[in-house]
Amino acid sequence: MAGMNTPALRALLESTAAATPDEFPEKVLAALHRLIPCSHLGYNEVDVRHRRAVVVTCPSSAIPAPLLAQFASLAHQHPVIQHFLATGDPRTHGISDFLDKRTFHRLDLYGDFFRPLGVEHQLAVNLQVGADTVIGIALNRGASGFSDHDRVLLDVVRPHLAWAHAQGRGRRLGEALLGGEATAPGAGGRAASALALDGARRVRRATSGARRCVEACLGMPVLDGQHLPEPLDAWVRASLAAYPKAPPDGACALPLPDGVLRVFCAVEDAGPQAGCILILFEQRRTAPDPGARLTARERDVLAVLAEGMSTREAADRLGIARGTLYKHLENAYAKLGVHSRTAALRAVPPYAASPER
Repeated sequence: MAGMNTPALRALLESTAAATPDEFPEKVLAALHRLIPCSHLGYNEVDVRHRRAVVVTCPSSAIPAPLLAQFASLAHQHPVIQHFLATGDPRTHGISDFLDKRTFHRLDLYGDFFRPLGVEHQLAVNLQVGADTVIGIALNRGASGFSDHDRVLLDVVRPHLAWAHAQGRGRRLGEALLGGEATAPGAGGRAASALALDGARRVRRATSGARRCVEACLGMPVLDGQHLPEPLDAWVRASLAAYPKAPPDGACALPLPDGVLRVFCAVEDAGPQAGCILILFEQRRTAPDPGARLTARERDVLAVLAEGMSTREAADRLGIARGTLYKHLENAYAKLGVHSRTAALRAVPPYAASPER
């Protein structure tokens, strides 16, 4: 790419590839600052729902503590954060992509946070997006905006930064699992386990959960000093073949009898014979909620009947006629595929152990 600062780009990729989670923010910000000069940069972990934010800046004193508190409380107004939460879009975006200057200046986010910092223009990329959280990097400037070239550069480096960020967290999680410091930290309650491979892809260590999962998936045991059963070993081999020139493929899915085993590969070092840690997440299939199709009123009827009330008492409690209550019951029976009140209460878990009259 014409005009690319190749030494700065190489320094960015090399400095972040093996960074620990604690090192990553400062290393990536310092390297990005050399690649795309700006007034200041921020690594941000933003929880919009709970209005919390962890922010690391370059220079380190760029944002006073009182303003960081303002940012945490007003981040829900940030149009780029809202866009990332809604779409997971991996592309670079600026505030000006969503708001004109006048609209931007009307926000409390601008008046209480950006204006005191002298920031008029911002570009941002996300590294990880959750239901209510965004982890990303933001570049800030005053009167002078960002060029299309700056956007392209961020788009080019973003996959590498997201990979390095995930790798650092994966290594930390894998080491904690192998050391017995963590048991089931996966997102959404997924059970997690881990195993470590040497540079020749032979098993060095494995948690009992990892051994159990691999054998359940592939029908063969995990043996210390041996390669993993196929096709898992083939996936690891293919993932690491191009490393360190290209990031390994960090996702693999294997069928379990009652779900899916998802495997993430975290490379332990940047050498040509890099070992790795595999983190395994068990995703169990959950039975569908049989009461999900019920209306709110049908659930109300079952709820009062579950207290042991007669149909007359239930109708009085809800302020409806008995005929209306019976109609709600008929509709609930049809949706649940049952033919009695007892069966309906047993079919919906919250009411399964309810008294009967």
